[in-house]
Amino acid sequence: MAEAVCPYALDPQGTDIHAETTRLREQGPIARVELPGNVLAWSVHSYDVAKEMMGDERFSKNPRRSWPEYINGEISDGWPLITWAAMDNMATHDGPDHARLRRLLLKAFTARRVEAMRPHIIKTVEELLHELDAACEEGGVVDLKSRFHGELPTRLMCDLFGVPAEARAEVLAGGHKNVDTTMTDDVAEANLDQWQKAIADLSSTSARTPVTT
Repeated sequence: MAEAVCPYALDPQGTDIHAETTRLREQGPIARVELPGNVLAWSVHSYDVAKEMMGDERFSKNPRRSWPEYINGEISDGWPLITWAAMDNMATHDGPDHARLRRLLLKAFTARRVEAMRPHIIKTVEELLHELDAACEEGGVVDLKSRFHGELPTRLMCDLFGVPAEARAEVLAGGHKNVDTTMTDDVAEANLDQWQKAIADLSSTSARTPVTT
């Protein structure tokens, strides 16, 4: 068992994620961790504890209301993980606001609507498998994670939300960078700006041309 360390400094390079996860769990059900930029946070490793916290109104997912360092401007737009705090959606709201946004989202995922999407999902899977097969024939290295496991939900969500084919790369760019903990301040700030603009443009496009499924 690893010796208790407080705070536990996470490796921003992600050199060995599985080993680090094991060491974190050995710290206990909750551990104080240090994120990139010397930002302190809590890491929860117990399902039961996490479930209890999610149902306790004393805990919040909204940094605009409950994270003093963010509210006071101590967390700059150049922080590598800034988009996780700056995003304004269901994942960063609590209580009635979260419930309202969740109800809107659930309308797109009723059993009937999901079943209606089955032919399109099958078609998308087949297209991706054909692309993988072609890549194998060319003798290239096939990365299943990026070319199938990541690409399938990405394409389906873009289809569901009506993201035009020509705008997908720009809309998704920020999402791909959101998990990069090694970004420099200027890259992180530019990514936040690009991501917010891309989402705003998508919202504007969707308002003019509603998606039908």
